[in-house]
Parts: sequence; structure tokens; C-alpha cells
Amino acid sequence: MPLTSSHYDNQQYDPAAPVVEVGVAKPGSSEPAIRLMALIDSGADATMLPIDALQVAGGRYVERRHMRGVSGLAALSAVLFVALARETPPTPPCPPGQEVRALMLDGLKHAFTVKRFWFYLLVYFIGLGIFNGLNTWVESIIRPRGFTPTDAGTLGAVMLVGGVLGAVVIPPFSDRQRKRQRYIMLGVVLTIPGLIGLTFATSFWLLLVSAFVLGFFLISTAPIGMQYASEVAQPTPEGTSNGLIQLVGQASVVFVYVMAALKTPDGSFTPALLLALGLLVVSVLVVTQMKDPEYTNL
Repeated sequence: MPLTSSHYDNQQYDPAAPVVEVGVAKPGSSEPAIRLMALIDSGADATMLPIDALQVAGGRYVERRHMRGVSGLAALSAVLFVALARETPPTPPCPPGQEVRALMLDGLKHAFTVKRFWFYLLVYFIGLGIFNGLNTWVESIIRPRGFTPTDAGTLGAVMLVGGVLGAVVIPPFSDRQRKRQRYIMLGVVLTIPGLIGLTFATSFWLLLVSAFVLGFFLISTAPIGMQYASEVAQPTPEGTSNGLIQLVGQASVVFVYVMAALKTPDGSFTPALLLALGLLVVSVLVVTQMKDPEYTNL
């Protein structure tokens, strides 16, 4: 198979990108079409091809790259939900007689009047912002300490796995004891040592432990917090309160840009990570004001 190349093939781009010859002409015109070389772009971040096809085409090995995704985890979560979820959970979201929910607009207005609901929105905004920022900049964070992109990929995967396990392991204890605040506090406080490790660790095994601890405890607060928010905001519908939480979570991406802005000229993210540590301390103070709903003690 011949390799077609164009001026795109130069010392900066090696090997050449795939191109195809196309004709461009004015409809209805008798003038000949202009022949151009068009760059082929699949639109994908990465494209996987069978190795035998590459061998037939004479593809040249350049380097090894790693990809990671969460689609498998999403499918596993769906299976676990179908297998374990119950229509009538042992811990109801409200006392008997208060099952009727307000209309969406009325519930939205009511949620905004509940101080404890606002407190959790702030905690969620900080926590998810830090998690997204770390996952976005993980390679740049550890590169100055001599770690490779492969190490960064492994670190990000460990953080995600820790988060999934934390979200599965910790919430049942909260449901069994009908306590929310203490477990949200536990998650935020124990996230701090993990973030300190990611900020200063110079050994890979300590980085892995720190990433797992951070993911495990930080993400464990999310399902507990969503349940807490639905309890303190009732009779606001759970869909409304959780929708507001998800909206705040989307807005937390701003911390990714804050981290980029705080990067030092030599590429260090230490100032941004110290800011994240400070925000976690603020979260601890906020959680102290998030008292459990009275009926969870029944």
C-alpha cells in the first residue's frame, strides 16, 4: 500500500498524517476542478487499528502510549444498581407522613432557603473541583519530580479505582447508623493526608497510596452528601436537589483553570495544591455546621 504524503510531512510531523486527493469545483461550471490534498481527521482523540493491518501498510513503530477510560466502571455501576437497589430502602428520606413532595419550582425555591443545603453545595463544589483538577493535571503535577506519563496514567487510574471503592464501601455505614455529617467529615478530613502525599511525595509507591486514599475518602462523601442534601431540603424533590448538586459539580471545573493560572514559571503546581489543601480545611469548618436532620436519629 503506497504511503501518500504532502507538505504536511516535514520534520515537525513524522510520520506524515494521512491525506487524500480531492477535487474542488464550482457547481455547473465547465472549468476543471482544482486538485487539492485534504488532511484526513477521524475526529477521535485516539484511533485503534488492528496490528496486522498496520503491518500490511508498513506502519513504523514510534512509541507506546496508554489510554484509560471509565465506560467499564459505568457499566459495572449499572449492574450493581440493578442487583442491589431496593424500592423501599431501610432508611427513608423523610419521616412518615411527609412522603408528598413539593412541585419542582416550589421545591427549588425551598431548597435555596435551607442553609445546610447551601453548606453542602459548597463542600461538593470544593471536593469535585479538587478531584477534577488533580485528574486533569496529574501528569504535569508529578513530571517535575521525575515521573513519566505512564506513571501519571497509573496514578490517575488508582485514584479513580479508590473513588469507586470508597463510594461503595462507606455509604452503607452511614445508612445503617442514619448519620451523614460524621461520615462527610471523615471523608474530607482523611482526604487531606492523601493530598499532602500527592503534593510532596517523591517515591512512586507513596504517590500511589496517596492517590488511592484521596480518591477513596473524597468520593465517598458524594453519595452520602447527596442523601444528606435530599433529607435537609425535603419536601424538595430528590431529583431537584440532586440536579442542583450536579449543576454545582459542573461549575467546579473552574478549579482546573485556577490550577493552571497558579502554575509557576518552572511548571510546578505546588501553589495550586496548597490552595486545595486550604480549601479542604475550609470544607472541614463548613461540615461542622452541617447538622444531621433530626429524624435520622429515630
